[in-house]
Amino acid sequence: MQKSLKFILLFFVAIFIFWFFGRNLNWQKVIHSLQKANAVYLIFATLVICLGYLLRAVRWKVLLAPITETSLKELFATTTVGYAAVFLVGRAGEIVRPMWLPMRDPKVRPSAALVTLGVERVFDLASLICFFSLNLFWFSVPAGRESEFAYIKLAGNFMLVGVFVGFSMLFIYHKLSAPFIVWA
Repeated sequence: MQKSLKFILLFFVAIFIFWFFGRNLNWQKVIHSLQKANAVYLIFATLVICLGYLLRAVRWKVLLAPITETSLKELFATTTVGYAAVFLVGRAGEIVRPMWLPMRDPKVRPSAALVTLGVERVFDLASLICFFSLNLFWFSVPAGRESEFAYIKLAGNFMLVGVFVGFSMLFIYHKLSAPFIVWA
């Protein structure tokens, strides 16, 4: 399909989506809220969100590097489209990102993009566990509930140790498997 035809089609799809989700909004309240909003905060929030998308695109580039070379521009565009799909249709939109990239960059196979999505989820879960567990060190327990929170702290510590052991095992596997792969 020609680029101009794709653009026109996507433009009308975007207009339809905007109409569909905005048809029941009280636009007077929306305009009033936007007028009351602090523009500096809105600009700062937008920049932080864009930076987050850029960092996710860089992470995806690193994960795809052993498989294929792709441009950061394509990854950033695909990441933005993917998160827009998640915003519009929920978690079901998560599959859009790894399926959109092969359409933009034919060097990337859909299976490779899907695998990196799984690896991203593992790293996301490990990061979440680390943040949760480390936060428990500074968490002040409400008076009288020490015994309840002791189990939560213990579980958090076990999860942190589990993440550390898991990544240590992956590191050892990576170091020890290379000679066997070369030998075979």
